[in-house]
Amino acid sequence: MSVKYIEYNEKKYPVKLGVFSLQEMQEREGIDLSEMETNISLYKPVLFLALELGARIKRETLELKEEDMDIVLDECMVEFALMIPEWIGKDTETMEKLTAVGGQKKRKKVAPKSTSTKSTAKG
Repeated sequence: MSVKYIEYNEKKYPVKLGVFSLQEMQEREGIDLSEMETNISLYKPVLFLALELGARIKRETLELKEEDMDIVLDECMVEFALMIPEWIGKDTETMEKLTAVGGQKKRKKVAPKSTSTKSTAKG
């Protein structure tokens, strides 16, 4: 998913959630992605991480602070909330794929047993 934008204080800010920010969110905040749809208090840390990643991708300096997220959400809550299901759906699938690939043990290649039978009968 590409970078999207939220508007706050008459300025557009890039926001992006990806595997990095979702993983960071889980590690730093202990947030379970399945809680996002029912726990509105999780939006503050998620928005901040999305703003950090968006700024990084666009090579901008994020002037907002984490403690500003209450005020920012007041202005763009609906706009941001509508983005979350799309991000979670895509990135949950990506994370599951990465986990599945990383979790597979490498198997040794074993040459297949020969199934041909040579006739050794003398005639």
